[in-house]
This record gives sequence, C-alpha cells and structure tokens, in this order.
Amino acid sequence: MIKVIFSILTIIIFMNRTIGQTNRIHFYIEHNEKELLDIKVNLDDGNIFSEKIYPSKRMPPIVYNTTLDIHNGKHMITFFDQTRKIKESASFKAEKTKTILIRMRKDVLKNKHIIISEEEIPIK
Repeated sequence: MIKVIFSILTIIIFMNRTIGQTNRIHFYIEHNEKELLDIKVNLDDGNIFSEKIYPSKRMPPIVYNTTLDIHNGKHMITFFDQTRKIKESASFKAEKTKTILIRMRKDVLKNKHIIISEEEIPIK
C-alpha cells in the first residue's frame, strides 16, 4: 500500500515538474537589407518584437537577440514585415527547439524567413 501511494506521488510530482517546465530558446533577428523595415513578431497571441529596424553593417547582421523562456508544448511564431507586406508563420515544440532565427531575406535552402533549429546556432 505504501509503495502504491509513493508511486502515485512520484508520478504527480514528475507530471507537475514536466508541465511547468520552461525551455530557453535563443531568438535572433537578422537584417542585411539596405532599407528601413517595420517588423513585428508574435509568439502565440503575444507580441515579442515590434520596431523599425535599420540596416546593419556588422557581420553577422544581427539587429536583435534575446533568450526566451517558453513552456513545454506546441507554439506558433508569426513574422510580419509591414513595409514589404510579408506575413509568415511557423509552429514548433518548445522542448525540441534551441534557436529561432528570423531573416529579412528568405533562407536559400528552406525558402522561409523563419528558421527553427533543434540545435543551438552559435551567433556572436
């Protein structure tokens, strides 16, 4: 009886720890265009970036970077370029994602502005 109660308590504690767990995801915005752009990025229903971004002459041309703490589960990130009338969305699982990179030009191989990686992309 004690073993059964202990097993149930262990499962409950594990489930609470897993459900409430957050994941650290690196978030970058890259801009190497020659024009000023007005962009916005939403994560699920909330805004995480909304500014005009200026061209960057440094390499890599990272104009914004931060670390996001996101709860386990499936999420949606949406990129809006209000200057060029571009909208792109991508879904991801927080527990599998290490880096989200938003590029102003589409990635050559993936043909997307939003790059979601299960590996950490080392950007300095």
